[in-house]
Amino acid sequence: MTVERDGSVWIPTHGGLARLDKEGHWQTYVGANFIYVVFALTLGQDGSVWIGTDGDGLGRLDKKGQCRPTPRPIPMAVCQGIS
Repeated sequence: MTVERDGSVWIPTHGGLARLDKEGHWQTYVGANFIYVVFALTLGQDGSVWIGTDGDGLGRLDKKGQCRPTPRPIPMAVCQGIS
């Protein structure tokens, strides 16, 4: 779990990624164009969210809501922590 400067909370789940904004509204990121099992996450300086996954390695959710895996090769497809 990580918290943005505005108080929004990002939560990794086994079904994707969830965000609770400062007004209490939930937004979820799941589906065909998204990585499903999220173990870890951190915020990038540009507002993107870096995502550690089970099976898809490291991914990046941009400010437009598009999730993309990092280019291969990745040493391990399971990423359980990001520092």
